[in-house]
Amino acid sequence: MKKLKNKKFIEMMVVGLLVLAAAITGIYFIPDEKLADILLTIFAALISGSLTLSGVAWTIRKSNNDRREEESKKAVPWVSLLSGIDYDMIQTPAIKKDFIEIDLELDMSIGANNPAVVCWGAFVNSDNSNVYIKAIYAENGEKTEEFSQNIIIKNQRFLLLMKSYLAEYPKSFILVVEDIFKREYFYGLQCSDKILFKTDFKTLNIKSFMSINKSEFDETIERWKRKYNKGWI
Repeated sequence: MKKLKNKKFIEMMVVGLLVLAAAITGIYFIPDEKLADILLTIFAALISGSLTLSGVAWTIRKSNNDRREEESKKAVPWVSLLSGIDYDMIQTPAIKKDFIEIDLELDMSIGANNPAVVCWGAFVNSDNSNVYIKAIYAENGEKTEEFSQNIIIKNQRFLLLMKSYLAEYPKSFILVVEDIFKREYFYGLQCSDKILFKTDFKTLNIKSFMSINKSEFDETIERWKRKYNKGWI
């Protein structure tokens, strides 16, 4: 789109200069020299003014494009997984107050016959931009788009807690977020194999969290579909 606009701008400049050049050439065929000199002076001033205005317009356009590109780069989210925090630690009021909680429950149709399993992780957003949590995909075919909280502001710490009642709990997830320009970003999450038993549920911590691109996202979703022979709810 940017190249197309620049191309049109250049084409308009070229056409305008060609028209003026043709008009100046025609002046030399005017028999009245005084009239020809007056017209030549006028057209010369028009050319000079047009070039000046074109230069100013190009400078403003470039400045605006550069500013938009800089804002676009700054808006790229940078979400990080925090280490050295265990589940019991984040339940203490002194630490918990620094986090917002994002809770989602998977497989609620199964019922609570099996003890709940919670895969969780502590994260922090960078100071680049606010981010919007759009969706979470689980490898078993579950997709969640409704969260207790989905706007993460700059420098915000947050807890992601994914609860399931399945006997075989999904351990691979993809987190989809958007920046302020509605661009999507994808993160692969992997829960650990180590289960910690609590009073009435089990916990797993998110052991890996990495950025993936759109093609990797599409390939992973297709692989999960083939593995589980199931689409996303």
